[in-house]
Amino acid sequence: MLAVFTVDNLNDTGAGSLRDAITMANGSVGLDTVIFDSAVFASAQTIAIASQLPTITDDLTITGPGADLLTIDAGGGGNGIGDLNGYRHFEIDNGVNGADLSVTISGMKLTGGDLGDGGAIRSRENVLLSGLTIDGNASNFGGAINHREGTFTIKNSTLSNNQVNRNGGAIENGGELVIIDSTLSGNTADVNGSGGAITNYGPTGGNAGLVIRNSTITGNSSSGLGDGIFTSNGYGSATVQLDHTIVDNEVWWLSGTLTGNYNLFSGANPGIVGANNLFNSNPLLGRLADNGGPTQTHALLPGSPAINAGDPAINSGTDQRGLDRVQLGRVDIGAYEWQTVLPAQGLEVSTTNDLIDGDFTVGNLSLREAIAIAIATDLPGGNTNPGDDIITFDPDVFTGGANSVIRLRGAELQITETLTIDASSATDVVITADAAGDDTLVPGTFLTDVAASGIGLLDDNSRVFNFSATTGDLTLTGLTLTGGRATGSGGGIRFNGSGTLALIESTLSGNTSHFDGGGIYTRAGGVTLTSSTLSGNTTGYNGRGGGIYAGYGEVTLTNSTLSGNKCDFYGGGIFNFFGGVTLTSSTLSGNTSNNRGGGILTLAGGVTLNSSTLSGNASRFNGGGIYTFEGAVTLTSSTVTNNQASQGAGGGVFVSDTGTNPAITVQNSIIAGNTDSGAAPDLRPDPGSPVSIDHSLIGAAGSVFDPLLGPLADNGGPTQTHALLPGSPAINAGDPALASGFDQRGAPFLRDDGAGVDIGAFELQGVPNFPDGDYNYDGVADAADYTVWRDTLGSTTDLRANGDNTGASAGKIDRADYLLWRANYGNTTVPTTPAPAPAPTPVSAPVAAAGEQPAAEAAFAQWFAPTATAVTSEDDTPVATLPAEPGKDGSLLLLALDRPTSATDDWDETIDRLAEQNEPEPAGEELATLGVVFGEF
Repeated sequence: MLAVFTVDNLNDTGAGSLRDAITMANGSVGLDTVIFDSAVFASAQTIAIASQLPTITDDLTITGPGADLLTIDAGGGGNGIGDLNGYRHFEIDNGVNGADLSVTISGMKLTGGDLGDGGAIRSRENVLLSGLTIDGNASNFGGAINHREGTFTIKNSTLSNNQVNRNGGAIENGGELVIIDSTLSGNTADVNGSGGAITNYGPTGGNAGLVIRNSTITGNSSSGLGDGIFTSNGYGSATVQLDHTIVDNEVWWLSGTLTGNYNLFSGANPGIVGANNLFNSNPLLGRLADNGGPTQTHALLPGSPAINAGDPAINSGTDQRGLDRVQLGRVDIGAYEWQTVLPAQGLEVSTTNDLIDGDFTVGNLSLREAIAIAIATDLPGGNTNPGDDIITFDPDVFTGGANSVIRLRGAELQITETLTIDASSATDVVITADAAGDDTLVPGTFLTDVAASGIGLLDDNSRVFNFSATTGDLTLTGLTLTGGRATGSGGGIRFNGSGTLALIESTLSGNTSHFDGGGIYTRAGGVTLTSSTLSGNTTGYNGRGGGIYAGYGEVTLTNSTLSGNKCDFYGGGIFNFFGGVTLTSSTLSGNTSNNRGGGILTLAGGVTLNSSTLSGNASRFNGGGIYTFEGAVTLTSSTVTNNQASQGAGGGVFVSDTGTNPAITVQNSIIAGNTDSGAAPDLRPDPGSPVSIDHSLIGAAGSVFDPLLGPLADNGGPTQTHALLPGSPAINAGDPALASGFDQRGAPFLRDDGAGVDIGAFELQGVPNFPDGDYNYDGVADAADYTVWRDTLGSTTDLRANGDNTGASAGKIDRADYLLWRANYGNTTVPTTPAPAPAPTPVSAPVAAAGEQPAAEAAFAQWFAPTATAVTSEDDTPVATLPAEPGKDGSLLLLALDRPTSATDDWDETIDRLAEQNEPEPAGEELATLGVVFGEF
């Protein structure tokens, strides 16, 4: 009768001990079973053994509670682990030639074994190990297991961190060895040893057969041959068969046969005979960790090529952890099956670290991980937008400054399907590919080979994003991308898709490519920039498109700026083949080309400018601002000025005479103030091109025409513009039928304010749709507007925001603007006509001159908004306009104007004097009584 023996204590000897149970089982003929008391082993326990357990000499099944609940610790024995003078855990041999026994051991961890052959187990019989962890053992041959005869099968187990002085860091095999759904990781063969994980060596007159299925071999090493597997015919023959296995180590096939299908090798083909194998592939594995189940595994990280790479005919089974094998319609390669579980927080990046370590919890999801998850699967059961994922950033983590900088550690971020990355909810998120100073790996990463991983450090920077799919869209919002460097094209972003690359409220700066597209390179897709900036991007020798290179797609800019980009060949700002370029309310400035097209160069595509500015761009040859080969040029309400073609023609616009005769249409636009070598500084059309010019200013050939523009500056709105100076011929010279809405700056800068439409991107403002006296456009005429008026009094301006509300005196800020503010103080509505100044009303108030106190001036104006004229009680000569409030006894008022010497005096001598409200009157001080007259001087 078969016997069952129960281990019910942790003792090494005595009744109820494991040692005693094995001894009794050996004395009981037949297949006996050793089990462990569930009450004692309900939590993790350790049995420490002081010598090798009894050799198993009869059929036996030892069923442990689980590798996470039971550890058998040999303690290193002798002088400690690695001295090989300790003892192993199990020896399985009945002493008879040939494999006669059947032994099964499951559900435990073996550690601390330290003996000559087989640090934990030595066998000459038929053995099955299931659900074991064998970790931290040592020997000469087979750090964990030494097997010579019979069939030794390992299932759902992990062999890790074992070592040998010679061969087989984890296992030395001279019989038949079968490994299924298991992991061999971090094992080592030292002292000229071979086979960091496994040595398969043919025995005398026999065969060493090794079969490995659905397993993972990674992170092992040897000082000799085969970091992963070493196989040789030895004294007989050797065969190796691999199926659905990851070998992230070298396989050294010295002799024998090597066959298999659906495997993944991190290195070159070791000579395997079979089909559907992957070579030179980074498996993207997480660190050895508890990923579920009783034994540790290496998770497949998002984007791993092992995912869905197995035999499509397999439709069932479980992985090492016991989880269902087929998750995404096709089995994976390796011991671990990818589970489609969306991180609890969704795709919200919550760390600035750049790593993939498989930890997707809140506070640990990196941008690289979020991208990998998004492109690995459509995330069923958790993704509300399958196929079009959206990555966001935790606003509590990305708070600005250094807290918002993601520094890529030597590898670009690869995207293979439609994706949106939206940082608008966070603060100033920066992604930099500048790896300078980043010479450490983030703790917790599992990188078996830094160079091969694609994640570790490299000597050079990478680009930031690489969209490698042929279809799909990429949308980036609220990001700054900098420090990218590409040995090919696309220093910041390379976009190979036929869809659209869209940047919204984003910046690309300081990126470099060796070839085309210092900032952005697209092959077939379009580029859309909205409220974005590309600056300081460069290409290398003969590179095209310092800011943007667009092959066959359209380039569209809205409320955006391209400045300071450089290329060596064509298109300092933008290069485009066929799609065309459209700018709306945008500025291209300071871009340079060492050949043609300082701002824009297109081949067959047209160029369209709507309410936009090209300024300060330069080319060595033709087309300082714009160069087109065959594309039409259309300018509407735009300004092209201060561009240069130093050794060519068309400092502003050059249209090549290729015989296609592209049309040129210029409406309400300025092309003037540009320079070239003398032929056509502003516009050089194709001689056969139809040219239509309507209400525009264009310089004549051989001369430089001055349209009277201010410098390129922040004149309001999201992009810089050239203001029209007083006397500019562009003022009120445009066609109202060709203009509507707002100028380049957007609201509130109206195109038609009733006085006429200006030519160019900038509209000189008259009285816009805001309350009279509201000089700062906050919707109300108040004390702040008084300060604007006061600080600019006497100057000449083109902007109402600088204090000129009336348009009188040729744009000079004067008394009339003050009176309008005073008359409308407190108003929030727009009067149809300026309110007249109120009639004078004599009042009296005590006034004293005070020292200048600027901090109180705005408050003073607010307290005493109905303004008044102060006159002395002696001769009634006007002295000052005083903000005053009748009835405030003891108030000291502002003396705002020196006594004029004649009726024609300007207000240029204006000074402010401030007095504080309700100051106690100093004893004995006599205050002059001044007559105060409201409403006039």
